[in-house]
Amino acid sequence: MKIALLLAAPWIPGSVDMTEYLRVLRRMGHDPVMICLDRSEGPAGFEVYAETRTVLQDPAFYLRLKLDAAIAFTWFNNPQIISAMKKAGVRTLIRGDSDGLLSIRDFPAHHIRVRMSGARGIMPRLTGVKHLLQRYLLEYRNEDRYRLDSLDQADVSVLETTAAGDNVKAFLIKHNRRDLLDRLKVVPHFVADGFLTGPVAAQRDKAVVAIGRWEDPQKNAPLLSAAISRYLAKPQHKSTRFYLIGPEKGRPEFASLTARHPQVEFVGPQNPASVRRYLACSRILLSSSRWEGSPVVGNEALAMGATVVGTPIPAFVDICNRGEKRGEFGRVAAGHFPAALSLALETEMDAWEMGGRDPRAISEFWRPQLSAETVVGELVRLLLADDRAAQRPPQLALAN
Repeated sequence: MKIALLLAAPWIPGSVDMTEYLRVLRRMGHDPVMICLDRSEGPAGFEVYAETRTVLQDPAFYLRLKLDAAIAFTWFNNPQIISAMKKAGVRTLIRGDSDGLLSIRDFPAHHIRVRMSGARGIMPRLTGVKHLLQRYLLEYRNEDRYRLDSLDQADVSVLETTAAGDNVKAFLIKHNRRDLLDRLKVVPHFVADGFLTGPVAAQRDKAVVAIGRWEDPQKNAPLLSAAISRYLAKPQHKSTRFYLIGPEKGRPEFASLTARHPQVEFVGPQNPASVRRYLACSRILLSSSRWEGSPVVGNEALAMGATVVGTPIPAFVDICNRGEKRGEFGRVAAGHFPAALSLALETEMDAWEMGGRDPRAISEFWRPQLSAETVVGELVRLLLADDRAAQRPPQLALAN
């Protein structure tokens, strides 16, 4: 089958490895291509179509490519593109990098956190407040309809976590679209093979890793710094080491923290092999994110036998609800504030100290679920498993 990866944005290297998606599809015997917006750079060795949004909204484009199916990374906000593929007879799966908190009316605190995270100064904050009020009071109906249209046009919509999927289910039920519930599925992000095959040490240092683009307000470096300071203020925690990984632009965010606490080291950007080594010798991955879909680094940590401590976002709630007993893979903070994140970290470290964590059992539970072959294979299966139409005929014909 000819299967496209569609990214309704410029293609840039990121945490989601599009090239590996293409490689796996080819290994499975399919003919993969990539479609993205103009001014994009595609992965070497594969056919890439860098087009404008206008072209992506034209069914004739997909008819010319003779596509059978597409995995579209559109975040539930491109119904025109999904509709164009539908009219061209392309079976489409939405791969939603989303926490499922779709409606500002249903989750106002989340949308306030997202919009205001980068606002600095009085005028940007006033502008942000005005924007949020307009959305909440006037624009929410159109926003909700846009997302419903995306879910309606797609043959399958896939979230990365059960908690995110539950949020979207609630959204559909509220809007009386129970007919779309059977199209909603959950499949995690895969991790690179090295995280599935690397050695997992049973004994771990009393160490914590935090990874992110710390200059990005989404990652909330001030919260991370304050929570670590609060944790290290207790004498019994002085022996804990912290490794902060990220681009050099984020180093100033932790200048005061590293100056006051020699146990905290900003180690800069690291390649995947180095990230694996840090995760393999540490107990906990610590995250302070204001929002996330499903952070790949969380899956990487679990595959290497570490546990996760994070803010109360769906991805971390999902991780901590998995397994035979609640909380065996980490802790979720009670809120987005230092005392809560520090307490969650302290509680999780105590579980390690008391022998309540088994790194090898953690990795054995997660690794089978996180391979690229397993994840991409499941997405293809979902694309083809729809009983309503094994192969939908085009609604339009390409003119000669």
